[in-house]
Amino acid sequence: MQIAGYAGPGATEEVVSEGVVARFDARGLAAVETVNNARVHMKARRLLASGAAADLSVLEEVIAA
Repeated sequence: MQIAGYAGPGATEEVVSEGVVARFDARGLAAVETVNNARVHMKARRLLASGAAADLSVLEEVIAA
């Protein structure tokens, strides 16, 4: 299991696909948890590091590319 970002206790979760869970807070995407998926983990890390506001649709676009 790998985690990119930090989700506080008030974050909500959304299952993106098998082995990928996104956590959202008031600002948008806060963290992504992956299991056995280094490709998605690295894409999520880059998205979170960019500082851009992201919602579920943005995350899905990024990991599909």
